[in-house]
Amino acid sequence: MKTKYYLLAATIWLCVLGCAVNSKANALTYTVYFDTNSNNSAEVKQGILNNYRELIRGVHEESEAVLIAHNLAYFMWDDQMDAKWDSGELVVTIGDGQGAVIHGDLEANETCLPEVKTKSWLLEWLDFD
Repeated sequence: MKTKYYLLAATIWLCVLGCAVNSKANALTYTVYFDTNSNNSAEVKQGILNNYRELIRGVHEESEAVLIAHNLAYFMWDDQMDAKWDSGELVVTIGDGQGAVIHGDLEANETCLPEVKTKSWLLEWLDFD
């Protein structure tokens, strides 16, 4: 009778150890609505990313959204620019906002780090992929 309980406990323990865990934080995003006559999209995008990096330097990830929401003036360096914080997204409108639209992630460091592939030794042993 005890053997059945030990087998059941060992099976449950193996299932728990074999589970793969993934965790990825939601990245803050931005959207820029350009004026119908604007053609400097690359400069504006680079300016937004540079100002973002400068603003969040030395701040924990949990505080980045609060810091951006309270410092929207960092993203309005021209008279025709308007910035607002809307549900975790920085929205910048230039002029009438009827031109091109770009979207992206606000990332502090744009270094190329390889993505770590999660492994489960149980799934590897059973040859599941």
